[in-house]
Amino acid sequence: MTVVVVGPPGAGKSTLAGILSAETGLPVVAFDAGPARWYRPFGYTEARAEYWYRQGGLPAWHRYTAQFDVRALHHAVRSGTAAVVDTGGGVVLQEQASARALLDDALDRARAVIVACPHPDDPARALRTLSQRLAERGDADDWDTPGGRRLVARLLDAGLALRDRADAVWDSGVGHWASGKPRRPGEPLAAASGT
Repeated sequence: MTVVVVGPPGAGKSTLAGILSAETGLPVVAFDAGPARWYRPFGYTEARAEYWYRQGGLPAWHRYTAQFDVRALHHAVRSGTAAVVDTGGGVVLQEQASARALLDDALDRARAVIVACPHPDDPARALRTLSQRLAERGDADDWDTPGGRRLVARLLDAGLALRDRADAVWDSGVGHWASGKPRRPGEPLAAASGT
């Protein structure tokens, strides 16, 4: 069973993945914790990621890395990886039609899809919260630029657009389910994993 957690950077995906892992007994596969490990089979190199960052900051870096995030996610789901997949924040924004098709297929095949976002019903508040979290984790120099601010807003919009196809939405601003909870009718998530 593959449980997929998506959302913009700073949305609380890793925290939620840990909670779901404890509930289900499934391991966490965290793409951000070692992108080279998960993305290299698809052609990713750290040197190219750095090159694109130097050329155009976060927006250019995102365009490069997002293609590998979606390929790794698609592979994990298609191969039946039994895990809670903590995606990178960029997976939600796929600009190429072929990459968007991979994202759609991965989300359709996943056992459960959860969107993590602070204050998902108040996008302006969500954006302020994300900006604050990104600054607190040391990314302020990157995100607090015109390109960085536009990118986080686009990532937020793309993540929120996935709410309708998600099994649940986790409001990381208050730490509870905003809608739904991933399960088959009458079945708790933990039961679905055999724990």
